[in-house]
Amino acid sequence: MSKDRKQILILGGGFAGGYTVRYLEKLLRPEEACITLINRENYWVYQPMLPEVISGSIGLTNVVSPIRRLCPRSNLIMREVENIDLKGQIVTVSPGFRPRQLQLKYDHLVIALGNITNFQGMPGLIEKRNAVSDAGGCHGATQPSDPRPRRSRC
Repeated sequence: MSKDRKQILILGGGFAGGYTVRYLEKLLRPEEACITLINRENYWVYQPMLPEVISGSIGLTNVVSPIRRLCPRSNLIMREVENIDLKGQIVTVSPGFRPRQLQLKYDHLVIALGNITNFQGMPGLIEKRNAVSDAGGCHGATQPSDPRPRRSRC
């Protein structure tokens, strides 16, 4: 491994982070850069299709892809970002299986952490919502809470 090899760190494995990794893998040779992706999950979800999963038109496996298959040349670290030190060029991620934080140095940083739904200012929505922004929420929405057959509920 060459000392001149640049460390590229990408935070977030959604649309922006995932496509950035895929583009860099095509653009750069392995000896030019080490690409590392930090994401909570090891899969990528095509979120625009989640309503079809909830309706039962397609299955959950049709909208989920393993990140390692999409980005075979990159390192995947499944943890949450805890701190970004821009001056020191170090990102600290949460403890994984071992009870200690991991600090990663980088030469280039891409921050693509996505968003979080904010229900503030919408009284009652938090209690009654069924937020479907990931595969986990989608699975819960497809499971009927009423034990009666669907036909008798209509």
